[in-house]
Amino acid sequence: MSEPQSFDSLGEILVVDDELDNLKLLSRMLQDRGYCVRQAMSGELALKVCLRSPPDLILLDIMMPILNGYEVCEQLKADAILADIPVIFMSALGGGFDKAKAFKAGGVDYITKPFQIEEAIARIEHQLTISSLQTQLQKRNQELEQTLSDLRHTQAQLIEREKMSGIGVLVAGVAHEINNPANFIYGNIAPAIEYTNDLFHLLTLYQDCYPEPVREIEEAIDSIDLEYLKADFPRLLKSLNTGASRIRDIVKNLRCFSALDCAPLKIANPHIGLESTLMLLQNRLSAQPHRPEIEVRREYGNVSPFEYYPALLNQVFLHLLANAINAIDTRIQKEQWNDKLRWLSPLISIRTKVLDGDWVEIRIADNGIGIPQGDRDRVFEPFFTTQPVGAGTGLGLATSYSIVVTQHGGQLEFESEVGRGTEFIVQLPFRGGSCPPDDRHSDG
Repeated sequence: MSEPQSFDSLGEILVVDDELDNLKLLSRMLQDRGYCVRQAMSGELALKVCLRSPPDLILLDIMMPILNGYEVCEQLKADAILADIPVIFMSALGGGFDKAKAFKAGGVDYITKPFQIEEAIARIEHQLTISSLQTQLQKRNQELEQTLSDLRHTQAQLIEREKMSGIGVLVAGVAHEINNPANFIYGNIAPAIEYTNDLFHLLTLYQDCYPEPVREIEEAIDSIDLEYLKADFPRLLKSLNTGASRIRDIVKNLRCFSALDCAPLKIANPHIGLESTLMLLQNRLSAQPHRPEIEVRREYGNVSPFEYYPALLNQVFLHLLANAINAIDTRIQKEQWNDKLRWLSPLISIRTKVLDGDWVEIRIADNGIGIPQGDRDRVFEPFFTTQPVGAGTGLGLATSYSIVVTQHGGQLEFESEVGRGTEFIVQLPFRGGSCPPDDRHSDG
């Protein structure tokens, strides 16, 4: 067997023939035309040569000992790597049956011995041209598939960006409208408490100085249950103060979630984003007719503030947590929540930690339905969803993947077991920054 020539050639051809004279004649003829030629004198050797380095075309003799040309061709076509190599049969058998058998075995052409040199070269050039065009077509198809995938990805990003832009405007308006009256109420509760204390103090002085009130006052005291009013009214004002504080916290979380008044890239702590997102999802986490409240278990590590895009990462938290809620609801509805399933406590766990000082890891796990094996390769594809028609766009996880991997240079993976739950793992590069101690947030 000869080794390939080192100079540039029109293509590499493997000539397989158990007759040495035929090998020399074909090799010389092809080399003179600019082809790189390798030789094999048996079917077994030809298969080994192809496995080591596939040629561009094979000239294959039919009548050979041990493995004939038909058997060699059939083994080539059975191999996924070698199946596309064009095979031209060579034989002194020129009958229609032999040619039909050759084409059935996988050959693309048939040269009858003794062959005419110009005819053989023309057939070889024709098959190499077809093979080259097929290769170019496959490459072009791959490029088109990649372009289509990129277009789908871009479309998903544009749709999500438009959606989140609309949500951002809505959140900004709601936060602004709520903030002013909330601050008005919150700001007036303190003086209201002070005025109430002053009035109660004055009332106590009157009772001390005039211990025997007239009958009308006595009846009024009994009617309004003065002692209960004096005890309960401060509690009422305290409840109002708590409610106003709650409204202020909601507004703060809305502004934090949409990153209003914040630069896109800033030093922040993801714990704050997680808490603001949980606040927004509180209504979905609460008890529903078909299930009890979903417990959220936090295991926050000692994660210092670092540089990232808070508004974008908050979108990831929103998608992953909403996905976890959906998975839990789906499992409960599928298993028909009843007394026999009371042992299943709906749970979402959130864990954060720093990995070797260079990465921040955020894990969000649920004990929901899990992801079927057949869907796992498509989870991050745009528009792919397992939700019923109209219940989801299939953009959440695709967008989350883009935000974490493309825009943050991080990693987004998941582990899942059907019927037991799913855990999404977000890993972000730690670009540390310094923040005042008061700005640090710790919940665990």
